[in-house]
Parts: sequence; C-alpha cells; structure tokens
Amino acid sequence: MKIVLIPTYKDVFEGKSEQYFKLVEDIPSRVIITLMSFINNQLIDYRNDRKKQIELFDFVVRRLEPKEKARIANQINKFYHRANSDIALFGLRYTMEFINRELVNYRDFDFIDTTPEQELRIFKAYLKIVEDLTTNDAEIISNSHSGDNSS
Repeated sequence: MKIVLIPTYKDVFEGKSEQYFKLVEDIPSRVIITLMSFINNQLIDYRNDRKKQIELFDFVVRRLEPKEKARIANQINKFYHRANSDIALFGLRYTMEFINRELVNYRDFDFIDTTPEQELRIFKAYLKIVEDLTTNDAEIISNSHSGDNSS
C-alpha cells in the first residue's frame, strides 16, 4: 500500500484558514456537488495518476488569473518537494466529504455561473476539508497512542 500526501489549506495558502461555510455560502450546493462528482469520476480510473491530478487542478482553477494560478501551483510544488511524495491533489475521501457537507447543508438559489473568485473559494474549501479531516485523524491517532501508555 502506498501513502500519498495531499496538501491542506495551510500548505497552499498563507494566513489563518478560512471557515468552510464562509467560503461556500454564496455558491449553490448543486455547483459544488457537480464539480466534486466530476472529479470523483476522473479519480475512479486515475486515482494516483500525476497527469490526471494536474489536469483536474487546471480544470478547477482554469479561470483564475495566470499569476494567481502560478502562485498556487508553486505552493503545491513546494509541498511535494518538502514531503518527497507523489502528486495527489484530489482524493475520493475528501471529495466525498465535500459532497456530504453540501448535501447536509444544501443551499439552492438562482444562479447563472461561478466567478473566478468563487472557483478559488471552492478550491480553498476543498483544501479546508482536507485540513479538517487530517487534523481529526491526527487527534485520533494521538489519543489512541496516549491510551496505550496508560497501562
């Protein structure tokens, strides 16, 4: 089994992480669910394929200013060089959690299209979910190890 690290919000964006619901509050849930479903479909056959991961990233941030897109890509590359890990930006566990959060907190309103700024916030919200789940996993592991030493 191969472990592939996925960057979190803090690995890509400077400053304090934004709250998930603030990032997505003006975006209908159906937009996010559709995007995450598309990504899931791609991941089924190409889960750890570097080229597919880069294509998915390019698709998600396609309307950002080139300078902003390059800055984000640079931060992601720095993460992978530090971690000495294979490239995986999107994972089924995180896209499914994103879909779940949107179904539980469904927002529906008239909407024509996302703006580049909203698309960036969708990506940030995805990375926030990765951060939330990674933090939760670390706490579970830490608590299970501290329980081992209490004998």
